[in-house]
Amino acid sequence: MIYSRFVFLSLRKCIFHIKPSFRLSSTSRPIYYESVSRLANQVALVDHSSSYTYGQLYSSSRKLSRRLVPLCQQQQQKLTDDGLDKRNVQLGILCPNDASFIIAMWASWMVGATVVPLSLQHPPSSLAYFLNDAQCRGVIVGDDRSHELIKTTLENNSQIDISIININKKNLSTTVTYDDINDDLLLSTTIDRTERSNALIIYTSGTSGRPKGCVLTFDAVQAHVDSMVKAWGWTKDDVILHVLPLHHVHGLINALLTPLFVGATIIMLPHFDASKAWEYLVQPGFEQHVTVFTAVPTIYSKLIHDYDAKLASRPQTRDFVREQCSQMIRLMMCGSAALPESIHRRWSEITGHSLLERYGMTECGMALTNPLNGERIPGVGVFAGYYGRADLTSQVLIDIDGEQCYATGDLARLDLRSGELLFIGRRDFQVKVRGQRIELSAIELVIIQSSTNIINCIVVKEEFEDDNYLVAYVQVKENHEKKQLQKEISFACRGHLPSYMIPSKWLFVPELPLNANGKIDRNALGTIAMQAAELSNEHQTTRILSSLETKLQDIFVRAFRLKSLPNVENTFGQLGGTSLGAMHVLSLIRREVYEKMDIGLLFANPSVRELATVLESVLSNVEPDQEKQEEHVDFSIRPQSSWCIETIGIFLLTWQWLWPILLAAKLDFIFLEVLFIPLMHLLQYPMFMKLLGGPFRQGQDTLYSWRYYCLWFLRRQWSLNTYWLGHLLGTPFYNIYLRLCGACIGNRTHIYSSQIDAPWLLEIGDDTYIGVEVILSSLTYHDRTYALHEIRIGSHCSIGARCVLHDRVDMRDHVLSEPLTAVTGRILGMHEGESSLCALSRDQSLFQLVAILAMASIHAFIIKLSWSAAYWLPLCLSLPICWFIWSVLGASVGLLILRFIVGHIQDNFSYSLNSWQFLCQFWLRHLITSSFAPCLSTAFDEFNSFTPFILRWLGASIEPNDIEIAHFVPLLTVPPNLLVIEHGVTIASDVCFIPYDVTTNGQCIVAGQIQVGRQSFLGNNCVIRSGVRLSADVVVGCLTRVDLMTSNAKEGK
Repeated sequence: MIYSRFVFLSLRKCIFHIKPSFRLSSTSRPIYYESVSRLANQVALVDHSSSYTYGQLYSSSRKLSRRLVPLCQQQQQKLTDDGLDKRNVQLGILCPNDASFIIAMWASWMVGATVVPLSLQHPPSSLAYFLNDAQCRGVIVGDDRSHELIKTTLENNSQIDISIININKKNLSTTVTYDDINDDLLLSTTIDRTERSNALIIYTSGTSGRPKGCVLTFDAVQAHVDSMVKAWGWTKDDVILHVLPLHHVHGLINALLTPLFVGATIIMLPHFDASKAWEYLVQPGFEQHVTVFTAVPTIYSKLIHDYDAKLASRPQTRDFVREQCSQMIRLMMCGSAALPESIHRRWSEITGHSLLERYGMTECGMALTNPLNGERIPGVGVFAGYYGRADLTSQVLIDIDGEQCYATGDLARLDLRSGELLFIGRRDFQVKVRGQRIELSAIELVIIQSSTNIINCIVVKEEFEDDNYLVAYVQVKENHEKKQLQKEISFACRGHLPSYMIPSKWLFVPELPLNANGKIDRNALGTIAMQAAELSNEHQTTRILSSLETKLQDIFVRAFRLKSLPNVENTFGQLGGTSLGAMHVLSLIRREVYEKMDIGLLFANPSVRELATVLESVLSNVEPDQEKQEEHVDFSIRPQSSWCIETIGIFLLTWQWLWPILLAAKLDFIFLEVLFIPLMHLLQYPMFMKLLGGPFRQGQDTLYSWRYYCLWFLRRQWSLNTYWLGHLLGTPFYNIYLRLCGACIGNRTHIYSSQIDAPWLLEIGDDTYIGVEVILSSLTYHDRTYALHEIRIGSHCSIGARCVLHDRVDMRDHVLSEPLTAVTGRILGMHEGESSLCALSRDQSLFQLVAILAMASIHAFIIKLSWSAAYWLPLCLSLPICWFIWSVLGASVGLLILRFIVGHIQDNFSYSLNSWQFLCQFWLRHLITSSFAPCLSTAFDEFNSFTPFILRWLGASIEPNDIEIAHFVPLLTVPPNLLVIEHGVTIASDVCFIPYDVTTNGQCIVAGQIQVGRQSFLGNNCVIRSGVRLSADVVVGCLTRVDLMTSNAKEGK
């Protein structure tokens, strides 16, 4: 499924083909007629002050309309005298999100006026432009704040002469009878309103650089509403929570006019508040329980953050929220901007709802939508044009086969296999940021005019994680004062632009990149980021920075993605930092510097120097002894290695590995041979650790000391045992062995890695999962010294495959670490609370033991069979022949077990780590591939031509033409029905395929098939996660993680 990537595509242009579905009579009924006449006593709106029935809203609108009649009659007469259409009367509405907006809108329509919705977020200069451009004859205000704002606007713009009509809220809830409403409705339908009478002028950014008034006629509005009622199943029993602004189509038509048309109830918040929104979504105590909710991606992101901070800590609360949302709310929608898949997935986890998304524009309403039931439904009702801009209207409204079509400017490609349209970009530089459609040239014009020191300016949209923001590249003259210039620009932007149009990041550059034609090359702006960073450092002081200032500089570079070290005097706002970047800084400081770092401390001291000064006093008493030990290391002495000790160590390692094998060869009892060799090899490690004076405490010592060589010996002894340990991974027996080696392992812990250099320094809590090939490194090397550190991992953690934990890891509870992640320092969990237990039953542990013994017995039988076939030959021939026979037989047996015993995995796999399904499907597969890995690698590695046919025989969907596979075993870790490989693919060495993900509560989830498109290349040591779909001709670099979101981005989804 593709999320929020819907566009229309035509081979000639990207257009909407719109065909109106009905015609209005010359005295057509207004859009509110049916609901008011049928449901006068039903609650229509609940706002922050009161609730209102349809009858009360209508009666208040009629009362206001009588006050508007003299104004409209006067303006109509003036228009007639000027030879203009008398119906061309526009009234602005500047009201908060409450009943006053609906009353003002209905009243304006009752007197035949066109409504121009305005926003309290707009500065006076923008309001003045809208009122003047739309030729408004009056403006209706709903409260004291809006009245003061419009007064300020008119005072600053004396050329605008309009009337101000103030709504008296005390008289809004007038009680009327059903008959009175019908009588009034007959009067309200006598306005001379045709099918093309203007209903709304909604302002949106256009290609000219200034906002354009988009004219929506009554039939277009009605067509929008009809399409949404049909697409989303609106009924009078619905209750919608309204949290959107009312000057855009999403909040005005989709979330307001549509529910009013069907007679539904609207709960309207004065402004978005995440905590209040959650109360209405999940609390059963309200009289009207929400059944429909719609918002933009940034609102869903804030709701998720509020949920994680306040509601997710207790399992009972999580279950209650999911139950309430999934059972009581029938529909949740998202629009106005592309929804990141991470938000879509997380919202589904929280509420059980898969967000329904739609695609549309002010000019044409909802055009595409995800299906409610059935196929997608195209929208209807194209706009009439841009008010007062016939030139722009002619550019976007075109005639195709006798039908009026709208050219959106969006570019897309059609996926012929799925029938989906995939968004590529825009033909112009119009972008959407946090749900607002913005024309970048309008911002650039304000910035250029703000100061004479600015030569040119380019504004672009950038993305960071789940957020997007505007970045301004400003070309400035030489010898300017940067701080003063930024103040001038910020002041100008605040005075002429709404808040969502003000760039979050500023980069001052000496020149902008040009293309061959001498025009600014927007695609090359990334190449001058380094120049911008260097320019910001021109006035960097030469004072030597402290170690803490250097550390904070590095954190700022990583969090804000700077290209060079920032000036320690600059605040993160001056460096272009966003709120998400600040949260990243806070997380890094807590992880690497000071665990109890407070967010208020960061915002109160936003520069590196200020923050370092405050933190130095806080950290003055933290670990003083350890810091002194590190500071007083004598680096003047360079130690030398000892070849004598190393030679003795190699002989000792060889002896301790060979003697169990030689002794077992003389035994005739097969069962003892199966157990004796691995048991002796494994038990020798804790024995030698005790003999050498271990377990060794953490601390620092010089290289090539006696303590160093003891660790050197133990590490190599552990490496020799990794094959035997591979049979124990994921079992309670591995946890027991680690405890025998000095580790502190909690209950119900699942460990699938043997890459541990000092197990006695390992501490792992309860119910934690550690993935395949995770490196747990307690040993770090320096120039002349080495250091041992503890690794502490809390309870209910999930560490992804090939993560590297090193250098004093202190991971708290409930931490989720993505695969191929370097982890160091203190790591705080997402939330607190208990998770489900993952203990294996006695029968499951017995199953694991029997499976391990069976593998050992099979190998013993194959080795005896191989030796019996070659023992009579000379030793120089018998050994290689025995190895060859063992490899072929072992590989054959392993493949037969994988196909006929383990088999395929079921679809939609989602089970806990202690389930029989997981043990039989994944643990057993891991055991077999680990046990027979030497045989399989010998037979099929190094781009063997038989490998693709073997995978196909196992059940994988694979095209064996021109497929090159360096290492065969990693592909066997994926159930064959989850593996799809097209022709021409090259898979380099040590590629890690992760067929499932594990959550912090021990749930194993398969996201889908792993698909590798034709002619793709997977580099060495890359990681491919569950559900990844790589398109054709993709090159995955070495040590690169590809997850579901990355692969979707590569496909433009």
